[in-house]
Amino acid sequence: KVSGRGEADRGHRRGMPQERGGDVRPQDDPREHRGQNRQHDGVPPPPQGDPMIAEMIEDDARRLDEIIAELNKEAIKHKNARDDYNRQAGVLAEKRDKLQAQARKLSSQASVYKQQRDECNISVREAKQKRDEWNDRPARMRAAGGLGDIGEAKSQAQNWHQKVMKYSQDGQALHEKMHTLMDEAGKLRDEAHVCHEQCQTCRKAAESEHEKYIVAVRKIEKVRDNLPE
Repeated sequence: KVSGRGEADRGHRRGMPQERGGDVRPQDDPREHRGQNRQHDGVPPPPQGDPMIAEMIEDDARRLDEIIAELNKEAIKHKNARDDYNRQAGVLAEKRDKLQAQARKLSSQASVYKQQRDECNISVREAKQKRDEWNDRPARMRAAGGLGDIGEAKSQAQNWHQKVMKYSQDGQALHEKMHTLMDEAGKLRDEAHVCHEQCQTCRKAAESEHEKYIVAVRKIEKVRDNLPE
């Protein structure tokens, strides 16, 4: 027969943790289980990385990198073309300036020849006037009764006539030199004009390539803004 105290002791022992190997194993608190069950019931678990989404993001990033690489090639192509056109324009501008300088030098020398020619023409007119005066003197002498040295008059007229011829020849030579230099200067100016036109064409082409380069660079910046972190 078991006494009521014995029942109580057994009941008490059933409520106590069991000992094994001298250690006491604590029992779980039911309240903790209830909290965990509430966490799993109706509350979604924390999101886990989706391999498909990650792969799609990686593919998109790879495509964007490829687009950037192509745009970089395009930008470099336009940049190189721009620089080439600018170099050609610089060469043409330098050549144009040299041709214009040569043309100015020739024109300056032609102006000197023109001035000398004009002086010769003045001397020609003066010498003709003197020659004509001496040529008319014998007639005036005869009209005055044959007084004076007619032979001297003829000699002086011949002397001034030779001067007329010399001044005329000198003036003609200077005139030809002047025109030769003016023609050469004109050809140089024409060539300089062609260089100028080509230079302007190259500069316009360089500006066009530069605009295309800027467009490509802006596209690269726009694509980079869309790259994932």
